[in-house]
Amino acid sequence: MLDVVFNKVEGETDNKFIFMNKVYDYLLTKDLVMHLDNESFEKGYGFNPNCSYDGLLSMLIVNPLNKKCIVFSLGDRRESIYDNKDLFKKYDVVQIIGGLSFNYESEEQHHTPFNLIFDESWKEKYLNDFKPSTHRKQKAIFIGDLYDGRKEITDVLKKHPGFVIYDQKYTFKDYLKTISEYAISLSLNGYGEICYRDYESMAIGIPVLRSLLRGSYYKPLIPNFHYIVGSESATNGFLKYNSSYEGIADQFIDMFERIYFDELYLNMISLNGRLYYENNIRIENAFENFKRIINLDLLK
Repeated sequence: MLDVVFNKVEGETDNKFIFMNKVYDYLLTKDLVMHLDNESFEKGYGFNPNCSYDGLLSMLIVNPLNKKCIVFSLGDRRESIYDNKDLFKKYDVVQIIGGLSFNYESEEQHHTPFNLIFDESWKEKYLNDFKPSTHRKQKAIFIGDLYDGRKEITDVLKKHPGFVIYDQKYTFKDYLKTISEYAISLSLNGYGEICYRDYESMAIGIPVLRSLLRGSYYKPLIPNFHYIVGSESATNGFLKYNSSYEGIADQFIDMFERIYFDELYLNMISLNGRLYYENNIRIENAFENFKRIINLDLLK
């Protein structure tokens, strides 16, 4: 029998909480759950002690007899599981299943990250039903906050006629409508190596131009098949590169100039990205992937 430590949130329409509850209900079907500790994970073991929201998106599955533990988190976008030393002191962590990103400067690499897009349920439906523009400008667009290295990179890209950079706020619907009018969606690393922008663009069939992914995924995102590699990978999964930010921008420009007019190639990336979203990001299929990943036998 297992102890489960997480905060069961009722009545939520946010897919993140729906997913966490689905995981708990799945464990119940296995007749494994002995005790539910209905406490926010961040009160003792969360990855970001200043963010109770992140704490609500994390779960410990513990064998109380031997202290073996599986960690599951959807709230690890900027914080690293490995930074939480108390967690490793208290438990024998045998498997880690993550959400969007990890701190790749950590020495440990035994996690099994997989990728999810979760937000309010209506957004997933809107993405699924969205019809992008059929007449697109042959440019790459970026809509998002310009912080850290993003500003330095986009300061260079703005000078190129093929890149459009917006840092103002959009409603979700206006945001999708705007990026759908362009041939390419530029996605820059931010609080994590993967951004929601990547999956939102894939969902509506806009090819993604981004840095080479350093992280591994349960279902791999294949370079120049699911997305277009525009630059070298970041060394830490965020915005630290071996090259200068100006050099990274030049790499993006070089790749853009090689592919922006190639409709066959862009259509291939668009179709492959959309299929990846369908098979791995939509909540039901993501949950099926979770059930394949979790290995409860490790707790014995």
